[in-house]
Amino acid sequence: MNPQRENQDKFLKQLGIQAVMTKLPTSSMFVRYVTEEYRNSERRQSDEVYDMFEINILHKPSGIRSTLTSHEDYMGDVVYKIIRLFIITKSKEELELIDVDFEFNIYFTPKGIIPFAEITKEI
Repeated sequence: MNPQRENQDKFLKQLGIQAVMTKLPTSSMFVRYVTEEYRNSERRQSDEVYDMFEINILHKPSGIRSTLTSHEDYMGDVVYKIIRLFIITKSKEELELIDVDFEFNIYFTPKGIIPFAEITKEI
């Protein structure tokens, strides 16, 4: 398993979610939303053909966002798969998430270390 995936699995577990789920979290700590970009994209139109959909969830306490795809499996159950983990800074920059240190309240991104205080928790 690659180290980035191991890091992601570790902090997803701390958030109470998994990389592949059959139910979205129902806790009030999470907010579901669909981006305006996706709503108006050709990608959404092609996803509909394949009975897929893209949704984001925001973990309000940490500001960690996940982009998930959903599709029905052969048994008719909806399966959600995280395809992207990211944060949005207060300056509106989206940064991919590599790891999180909840003890020191910092995110590790390709652009470096970002303190929790520098991200937005708003949709």
